[in-house]
Amino acid sequence: MSSAARPDQQLLERLRPGYLAMSEGRIEEWLALLDPEVELHQDGAIPGTAGAFVGHSGARAMITELEEAYEGIGWEPREAYALDDGRYLVRVHVSGVGRESGIALEGELGHLLTVRDGRTARLEVYRDWATARRLAGLD
Repeated sequence: MSSAARPDQQLLERLRPGYLAMSEGRIEEWLALLDPEVELHQDGAIPGTAGAFVGHSGARAMITELEEAYEGIGWEPREAYALDDGRYLVRVHVSGVGRESGIALEGELGHLLTVRDGRTARLEVYRDWATARRLAGLD
């Protein structure tokens, strides 16, 4: 188990603006926080996703994919952990409405971030918090 067993409030506050930018549709602001060659990987258990995206063009494609499936998507980071290997684990509350179903969705995702030179170089999105914690070595 990682020694980073407690949430880091300062880290959470440093990450919050990026999630807010994404929630508010300020995509260029969000992209500025990503490495130009960022790798984005979504859990295969998440329906309606291509799974992997690369670079800023890939990040835009991921956003387009999400906007086609959901409206009013909100991302709220709730906990953040600095892991021993330099990555960050973030518990994210996500909400939105399915475009086809009209059903409101809410849930907890896990984001595992690798940061290089102050920008996110890799983002792994896990469908549930328990899986993300386990894969990050916290459980």
